[in-house]
Amino acid sequence: MKATDQTQFGDPDGNCWVACMASILELSLEDLPDPRGPTWMGDWRAWLRRWNLSLVRVDIVADGDHPCRMGEVPNVGFVPPGMTILSGVSPRGILHSTVAMNGRMLHDPHPSRAGLDAVRDWTIFTVLSPALRVHKVFAAHATRLKEVDGG
Repeated sequence: MKATDQTQFGDPDGNCWVACMASILELSLEDLPDPRGPTWMGDWRAWLRRWNLSLVRVDIVADGDHPCRMGEVPNVGFVPPGMTILSGVSPRGILHSTVAMNGRMLHDPHPSRAGLDAVRDWTIFTVLSPALRVHKVFAAHATRLKEVDGG
């Protein structure tokens, strides 16, 4: 993860979600799309398909508001493994997104680093075809072994 901060603020102009994607994918904001409107999640899924990835959003169903600050894991039951985007309501009263690792908030792209006052959903990365990834890694490993063994 390469922490990237948002450069646009407020609702609906903020780019915290794109900054989270840039952080997780270790790309610059300029290298990423910033889809808006009702098809934004589908647009992201289409863009990620080239890397054999997709996204699943999981609503957090919990009684009351559950805050989450840097380094904390929200007390909401299901906590997904790996890098995710944890979204909810910021202390500024607007929707906001942060980066989490195994549920623990790892990066808040807002300069305040204030986290979330109420968590609402996880965005989880999924692999479209695990076999493609396994074969690619295996082929790269086999090539390195041939280089080490002299061919």
